[in-house]
Amino acid sequence: MSIKYSYIIKLKPTSLEEVIAVLALNRPGPMQFIDSFIKRKKGEEEIKYDHPLLEPILKETYGIIVYQEQIMKIAQVISGYTLGQADLLRRAIGKKIKSELMSQKDNFIKGAVNKKVRSKDAEKLFSLIEKFAEYGFNKSHAAAYAFITYYTAYLKAHFPLEFYCELLNNSLNNTDKIFVILNEIYVQNLKILPPDINYSDYKFTIHEDKIVYGLAALKGVGEESMKELVTERNNNGKFKSLSDFNDRLSRSVLNKRQIEKLILSNSLNSLNTNISKLFANVENIIQKKSGATLFNDSSDSQFFIKKDYNTIDTIKAEFESYGFLYSQKKQTKILINLNNSSFKEKVDSKIEFMEEFYFYVVKSQYKTTRNGKRYILLNVINESGYFDLRLFDDNFDAISLHAKYIKAKIKSAIKNDFYNVNIENLLIIKDDDLINKINHISYKELLDLDNDIDFKNIRVQNDNKILNISLN
Repeated sequence: MSIKYSYIIKLKPTSLEEVIAVLALNRPGPMQFIDSFIKRKKGEEEIKYDHPLLEPILKETYGIIVYQEQIMKIAQVISGYTLGQADLLRRAIGKKIKSELMSQKDNFIKGAVNKKVRSKDAEKLFSLIEKFAEYGFNKSHAAAYAFITYYTAYLKAHFPLEFYCELLNNSLNNTDKIFVILNEIYVQNLKILPPDINYSDYKFTIHEDKIVYGLAALKGVGEESMKELVTERNNNGKFKSLSDFNDRLSRSVLNKRQIEKLILSNSLNSLNTNISKLFANVENIIQKKSGATLFNDSSDSQFFIKKDYNTIDTIKAEFESYGFLYSQKKQTKILINLNNSSFKEKVDSKIEFMEEFYFYVVKSQYKTTRNGKRYILLNVINESGYFDLRLFDDNFDAISLHAKYIKAKIKSAIKNDFYNVNIENLLIIKDDDLINKINHISYKELLDLDNDIDFKNIRVQNDNKILNISLN
């Protein structure tokens, strides 16, 4: 959950004006006043005005200067500035030019004294303006953002399938964004169906209260080629076999790289479920048949010339075709038995803590800070949600962390208005070691595990029965 989102929840806005204010305040500098803004709105903190003339100007923001327009209005009301002069004041403060600031300060105080404001009060007000003008946001800009925020929040709340479907389609060529959106979809408990050449469109669509994965969202398949594939299927019916698939599609679709991605993503599942067998024979699958053969073989067996082949690692296959781990829920079911508290609740509440948690690494990549320091950004999941964690440790390679269970000591801290969550210490956990740390696991969860693990002592729960099993 973003900081902005958590503030909106605390505020419980009753008008668009309040959304505008929170968006304007949610930046380095003014962020420190958001809590006061919320408390003042709820009547938990006294609303104070440094001068009675400020009340009409700052009433809508509970006595806190938020917008550049308010600064300009204060200059007009207190010191008799014209709009043009007020804008020059705003720009002078923003640029922090000392000579210009001194000139503006003298003019402000003189104008205020002429309007019966005490010189001491005028000087105090100018210092106030000077402080707030450094980060004052343009209200017209914030209003546009707030309008979009309100509309998208409404659509997300009342039409979640349509909202997320269009969000995914706007990121059709960006697997990083698709990954983030999909994780949010999982958290919302919305259903999404995997891609399939006989059911998917080239883009994401909705079918029977489910989002259907778009073929063109897969890595390296090409949007135009997937459009051609879908058009052929819509015009002439579903593909009945690999032979039918080969016969009906042009060479622009029967491209080795594209067919490999379709195989690895299991998008040919409705024709053949063995991705290892398909992948080993991809060269034969993409070869166009040259009309009738001696035996007129139209069966799929003609494609499977290679009888010996390696078993495809399904996790690596998903990374290759989706750009991330698509099937995540199995991993989170295991982790729920290991973590003693909710990581999501801790980070959402923005509390500082130092604690160990178990995660599954969905994706890891190198990133660089603004200061040029390299770190590994880990996209991780556990039973409470998905998260981005930063690891500053040269002893680890980003690739080595892909699709691994980890035990991480997490340190969170608030610095310069930012809530940082970093990994202090990390340990890669092998699957068998992970199982040995679990002392309670359901029978179904046990069956869901893919790996052939050397179990020793397992406590199995099924319905109302608990069995202690010792395997030697």
